[in-house]
Amino acid sequence: MVFDTLVNIEMSVRERIYYCFKTAIFSLFLTVSSNGHTHDEFPLISASHRNGFKASSLTGSFFKTSYDALAVYDGPVVYPDDQDDGDDEPVLSIGSNVFVDNNNDGFRASNEPGIEGLTVVIFSVGPDGIAENADDMIVGSDVTDGNGDYFVDGLIPGDYYAYIATVDADFPASSTPTNLNPNDDRDNDDNGIQGSIGAGVWSNVITLTIGGEPTNESGSGGDQDDALDSNGNMTLDFGFLPFISIDPPSIPDTSICQGDDVIFDFPIGDVSLIEESVLFEDFEDEAVAYTTSISEFTDGGQDYFIRTDGSDISSENFSNIQGSSYFAAQDIDGDGANRNQTLTFSNINISGLTNLDFSIFRAEDDNGSSENWDAADFVHITYSIDGGVSQNLIWIESGGTTSNLAPFIDSDFDGVGDGAEITPTFTQFVASLIGTGNLLSLTIEMDLNDGGTDIAFDNVQLVGDRVVAQCTYNVYDSDPASAGSMLLAESVTSYSIASISSDTEFYVTKVQDDCESAADRVLVSVRDLSFTIIDTSICIGDMIEFNGQMISTAGTFMDTLTNAAMCDSIITLNVIVQPFPELAMIIDTLCTDETESVDLSQYESQITDSTGTFEYSRQEVLNSSDLFISEYVEGSGDNKCIELYNNTGVTVDL
Repeated sequence: MVFDTLVNIEMSVRERIYYCFKTAIFSLFLTVSSNGHTHDEFPLISASHRNGFKASSLTGSFFKTSYDALAVYDGPVVYPDDQDDGDDEPVLSIGSNVFVDNNNDGFRASNEPGIEGLTVVIFSVGPDGIAENADDMIVGSDVTDGNGDYFVDGLIPGDYYAYIATVDADFPASSTPTNLNPNDDRDNDDNGIQGSIGAGVWSNVITLTIGGEPTNESGSGGDQDDALDSNGNMTLDFGFLPFISIDPPSIPDTSICQGDDVIFDFPIGDVSLIEESVLFEDFEDEAVAYTTSISEFTDGGQDYFIRTDGSDISSENFSNIQGSSYFAAQDIDGDGANRNQTLTFSNINISGLTNLDFSIFRAEDDNGSSENWDAADFVHITYSIDGGVSQNLIWIESGGTTSNLAPFIDSDFDGVGDGAEITPTFTQFVASLIGTGNLLSLTIEMDLNDGGTDIAFDNVQLVGDRVVAQCTYNVYDSDPASAGSMLLAESVTSYSIASISSDTEFYVTKVQDDCESAADRVLVSVRDLSFTIIDTSICIGDMIEFNGQMISTAGTFMDTLTNAAMCDSIITLNVIVQPFPELAMIIDTLCTDETESVDLSQYESQITDSTGTFEYSRQEVLNSSDLFISEYVEGSGDNKCIELYNNTGVTVDL
């Protein structure tokens, strides 16, 4: 039921104070609008409970003490502190852009399109002051247009955050270089936080204040708040990467010999140069990347050496300030310090980078009619790589050898400014570095003597090119699609592991543009080695050939050949050398035409009936344990004799 008139409705907006439904009668609806803009319809609540209900576009809770009928409330949003003054309070707003971050650098380039059709929901931090919990309230939402722009207004001062619950299937991943501080008012950068690809994306808390929001935002959708520019923040942006379908790699199975290392060399495709930032100092907060030669100071006037937003130094007429803060110095010795001081960025990791470029925004307050730089005043930016000699990068010098001149770039480093003038407008200067290495130190040396002799700089950056393979690979011990898999190597183009003793499976995925393919199973088979042992013996003086050498001594010798499995066949030769044999002599006398038969079966010889002395070589050494007749003599008559030989080695009692 909808009524035509508004009767006896009391409405108040209570900043960051919310109540939940307890009982509700959903019989009547309230259509709430302000300044001609309809915000939402709400179920009316039983008057006896005085329960509040959440508005989706107006921050706060609406309380009904009584009502009879309702049509449209078309009045201003009224703040509790001045409900009776009749004035409209400013309406705050949040907005800007959701974009495709094709190169995943965290910034929207001019050739990167917006994403249409995404719902951006704005939450107000609840009474406990903690974001992303149960007491937070939805205060508005918008769907991105063809440019990717969104806009939510009707907000009051307070803390908010944005949430994109459903991401575009074609752009499922949030940019990885994320600016986690949406309060720095930096436009066209990614402020999104995502737990996993395809999940919802959040921002950190952004605080809105009346008259305290950035003006003239330059990014897409930056003019949506132009009616009340200082009350709208159009810098809350979200970047997304395009979805890339990557085919799994096709890595052939392989085999190794037992004890060998596993080595994979993966195909990487084309390589490219990717610009990488290794230093960016915007001076917006206390988390700085530099050190100073003295403690930063200011006297509140024209003597200072400090990171500042301009509020703690004398009124400087700078323009084109990058953000809200910068580093400034003037009359450094005016407050008791030495006039020559430095600001240093140390140990910047430049490993693997080429084509190093340095950039800095510079400004100087004086105009052409009241310049104050003298010949002795200067600002020198130098650098050194891996502790080497200092090299000049950018010098700023007075425009001549007299006093009260303007500062200029000293292009030939001769101590006199001859290039572009340093003006009150922050202007970017770029210079290329010579060489590369591992660690770089950058020094900004300032020598400023008098009041009015000042310098300011902002957004100090160092970038370089890195050679990046078109794709890299992850190696797992089992299929990463299953639970329990272990990542063995990440984002590699080759992989090796020490010797394995049995057949082993590996799973390899391809990684490209921050996306990972399904896994390919790779089997590494292990082939066996062969082992052979040969025992042999030779006599003294004999030789045997083995492994290309003649061997005549005892010992163990090895050679490695190749077996049928194309693995090592290891041959071991054990050589024994036999000693010289013992010699035995039999001496006997034979008469003419007499023959003696001797058992020479253990000798290599023959029986002869010739007169003479003969030697017989033995096959083995005799070792008799008894006496034997070594000689027999036939005399005349009964005269006969024998010779006994004792070969026992001990005395024998006859």
